[in-house]
Parts: sequence; C-alpha cells; structure tokens
Amino acid sequence: MNPIFRYLIMNKQVALLRGINVGGNKKVPMALLRQMLSEMGFESPKTLLNSGNVVFETNEKDETQLVEKLEKQIEKTFGFHVNVMVRTMEEIKNLLKLDPFKKIPIEKDIRLYVTFLPKISQSQLKLPFISLEKDFQIIQKTSREVFSVLNLKTAKSVDSMAFWKKNSGKILPRGIGIQLKKSQKSESNDRRQRFPYNFLFHGRGMGKVANRKP
Repeated sequence: MNPIFRYLIMNKQVALLRGINVGGNKKVPMALLRQMLSEMGFESPKTLLNSGNVVFETNEKDETQLVEKLEKQIEKTFGFHVNVMVRTMEEIKNLLKLDPFKKIPIEKDIRLYVTFLPKISQSQLKLPFISLEKDFQIIQKTSREVFSVLNLKTAKSVDSMAFWKKNSGKILPRGIGIQLKKSQKSESNDRRQRFPYNFLFHGRGMGKVANRKP
C-alpha cells in the first residue's frame, strides 16, 4: 500500500481487555494477542506489560463492529469470552490534554484513576464528589470517562462503579478502571509536557479500583 494512502485511511485504536491474566485466570499471552491482531489484518499491534491493553492501526471506523470482531476472535483464539472496550488514540490524547488531575498533589498514598465507560453516562451527581471519610473523590467526568482519586492512607480499595450505580439514578454499564501515574521528575521537561501521565492499565476488573503501588 502506498504510504501516503495508508496514512490517510488508517486509525490508531486502543483496545482495553477486561479481567485477563489475574490470579491465573483467563490467561492471554501478549505475544499471541499481537499475533491474533496481525492475522485479523490490524497493523503495528503493541501491548503494554501483561495487561492485555493494546494499540493497533486499522481502517475500521465503526466502534461497535470493531468491539464485536475483537471479542469474537478472542473467544475463538483463547477459548473464553473477554469484554473489550475501544477508544481512538485521539480520544486518549484528548484525555491527556484535559489533565483533570493537575491540581491533585502527588504523594505516596495517592492513586489517580480513569474509568472508561462503554456508553454515555447519564449520572446527575454533582461534582466534585468527596466521600464522608475524604479518602475518595470523583473530581470530573466526560461523556464516557470518570476521573477519581483514592487516598490509601485511610482506604484500601473502592468499587467506584458501585457508587455510580447507586447515585446515578439508573444502572450504568461497568467500565474499565485504569490507574495513572504522574511522569517522574527525572524525565525531560519536554516529555512531561507531552505525556503528563504514564498509563498503567491494571485490568483487574471493570471499575474496580486496584490496590497497586505507583
């Protein structure tokens, strides 16, 4: 394919896989996942650690069809169903530009989370929300993402989606929770300006805040 034509039609997509490689369950080797995507015709698949979250290029623009294709092929390849959520790379970049955690002091016991929802949230909860114990905050949301902060000094874990279900007025579809880590001070200023956060895709279940150290 002509490189210029390819550049015009290909889109970078980020696929988030729920609950794999946790406690020995639903094992998905990253090398096999990348191979599967390549055999499906997707280009340049790249995975992050052992999370099952992957970046790839495709000319497929319909998110629903893309999710269906991925879930069907994952089940065929690995023998079990995995829920998949997809975002374009542009959507991820827009979240970084939003920088919702810029006013949150980064300390040892502070965890930053983004919960990705499969469809638009109808929640009317007034934000920012701060729990009675002041250990959990929901500071901002977009149409399909929720940004929250957890303080481990007083809390070990929080099921943020359970809270949303209780307070939204309707049951929300469960989302994939992702922990963010501020880029280290040792990194160059240029890099920290372009990538203010390192994405740590923990994959421990949809919406469940994982007790993971930065």
